[in-house]
Amino acid sequence: MMIDRNVLHPLFVKQFHAGVMWQDGARQQTPKADGFPYVFTDEELKSVKVPILLLLGEHEVIYDPHSALQRASLLVPGIEAEIIKNAGHVLSLEQSETINERVLSFLE
Repeated sequence: MMIDRNVLHPLFVKQFHAGVMWQDGARQQTPKADGFPYVFTDEELKSVKVPILLLLGEHEVIYDPHSALQRASLLVPGIEAEIIKNAGHVLSLEQSETINERVLSFLE
């Protein structure tokens, strides 16, 4: 998730893996086939009616952050979206101060 820029605590890795592999909408007792979350359709993104803050790490390795930013900005009405420098997939661990400030500002 963060390439080799940071070392994750083994308990975090275990917890994250458990959450990704076992959680789905029906709370099934079997893991998902690919372990990754659902990807929203264009129609679903266009129908969003709540405020959204989307923060993406510039070093994201699971998807292309620039494409995701462009798609979300185009489809989600009123979204606030940005790419966070010096961060990968786990933004809150890699850039905690920046993320905390941005989230608190959004919630105000």
